[in-house]
Amino acid sequence: MKEAIAKFDWLTAQECTTRAWYGLRAPSAAPNEAERFRMQQGQEVGALARQLYPGGILVGRHNGKTPPEITLDPIADGTTESLLEARILAALFVVWFARTSRW
Repeated sequence: MKEAIAKFDWLTAQECTTRAWYGLRAPSAAPNEAERFRMQQGQEVGALARQLYPGGILVGRHNGKTPPEITLDPIADGTTESLLEARILAALFVVWFARTSRW
């Protein structure tokens, strides 16, 4: 069983809770062609976001901290203009968001 619920899992649950339940418990498989295409599209969107917000901080693993732990520091200090691929963890739910003062 997965440790966290991703956006795809949430959207699946909105369509069919039974399919989501089985999807969360299914063993991981290699991505198919459609999933690889969706991952490529996500990478392109991420690259465009980094161009649009060049001063933004890309949140990832660093010094043993998880992305949700890293996200909290810039939010708390309030001086960061943009966070890219920021994540918040609450129970089993993971939220990815972008924060920018340009909104």
